[in-house]
Amino acid sequence: MAQTARIDVSSAQTTPVEDTPHDDASSPQLTIDDPSAASKSPARAMQETLGREFAMVEATEENVWPLRQTVALVMLGCGAFWTAVYFAVAAFVG
Repeated sequence: MAQTARIDVSSAQTTPVEDTPHDDASSPQLTIDDPSAASKSPARAMQETLGREFAMVEATEENVWPLRQTVALVMLGCGAFWTAVYFAVAAFVG
């Protein structure tokens, strides 16, 4: 059974907030060019990791497909797509 906490805020005191901008040197200034900002965001950290990993992969003769195999894959993929489009349009038109 879940327990619920009750907080009494009737005795809470508030302090006014200044309307002046905070340009002091103690507050951190984060910019998009800040290299330390990238490590604070999980998405940017993942982009950096993937960028380093993909930079290590080089196009060598071992991992390049032959031209015939590439053309066959493209033709098969496009042919399957347009065949599906044809049958989908034929089903709607009747």
